Amino acid sequence: MSSVGPLKHLLLCAALAALCVAQKTNSTPVQVAANARPAIIQAEAATAQVVSAPDTSTAQLSSANFHAASSEEINGMEQTLEHYVNSFESLDLAGIHQIWPGMDRQHEKAFKSAFSSFKSWSSKPQLGLLCAVPRVSDASANVQCSETVTYTVDKNKTKQAGPAKLSIQLKWQSGQWILQDMRGSS
Repeated sequence: MSSVGPLKHLLLCAALAALCVAQKTNSTPVQVAANARPAIIQAEAATAQVVSAPDTSTAQLSSANFHAASSEEINGMEQTLEHYVNSFESLDLAGIHQIWPGMDRQHEKAFKSAFSSFKSWSSKPQLGLLCAVPRVSDASANVQCSETVTYTVDKNKTKQAGPAKLSIQLKWQSGQWILQDMRGSS
């Protein structure tokens, strides 16, 4: 993905990680359509370490201030992040703005550049995310994810970016979860 650049790569990875909360794991067997996305939130995963993303406006909270997201919280986060994934895969920046109204210029510029690259390749990207159960404190949530972007270039030559680690911050606002920030994490 050398033509996309490091910032765009980070953004693509961030985009995938945001999706991580978009689906929850269900231990009961369910008939799934062939085109359905697999569960992203991995309830069995080890508890995610809470990290502070650089340059964020929110203060870092200790692990003691967080609790694992309830199923109701996860459902709301899944809806927001599913919207994000669908918008990303459709190369729809306006759709991403609906659930990330406070997106900064750096992220917006990276999305525009990545989307322009995908369009020039006549490629629709696919986001893949695996995430730990979100950690919640008051009206904020933090989720640690691994993301992968798969896309096609040059006559059906498939490429993959990632997996990359991503920290996503969500905020409860006006009755729904919205994206607050996405950052690569170590």
